[in-house]
Amino acid sequence: MTMKQDPYELLGIERTFEIDPDLLQKRYVALSAQHHPDKFVDPIEQMDAAEMSSSINTAFQSLKDDELRANVLLELMGGPTKEQDKSLPPTLLMEMMEVREEMEEAVEQKNNDVVQKLRQWAIEEREEYLGMLGQLFAKIGKDQVTEEQGKQIRLHLNSLRYIERMLEQTPEEV
Repeated sequence: MTMKQDPYELLGIERTFEIDPDLLQKRYVALSAQHHPDKFVDPIEQMDAAEMSSSINTAFQSLKDDELRANVLLELMGGPTKEQDKSLPPTLLMEMMEVREEMEEAVEQKNNDVVQKLRQWAIEEREEYLGMLGQLFAKIGKDQVTEEQGKQIRLHLNSLRYIERMLEQTPEEV
């Protein structure tokens, strides 16, 4: 995701991984109200306000979501994008294949206990990856990432994507 504008800067939020969701929401609401197209009479000003509103919405969405925020932050810090580095831990693919297979069987057999157990596993994995990302970003601070730091963060983000996709595709109940 190439950012035209820094969403942190646009929303006036400190450029860190850990952000205050209430502050983010307040900034979003205030800026949305300030730049709402209906506040303007002139068609050119309305068009400019509509573009700004779109930018504000995009910035808010990218900072509200943990995974998107980590991707944006890594890119802003000079790290590799998901298109540039698709690396994964060697054991992750095999583990995910086994878990997905177990999940498919549980869904087919309508075994809600197994589905819940696997969903809980994925939720815990997600929290673990988010915790590791938070620690890695905190160590770096506001600096640009080194090549090694960028690779390490990207590896965690790519892994997190697999876990997120599994959660998105798994029913909450069967």
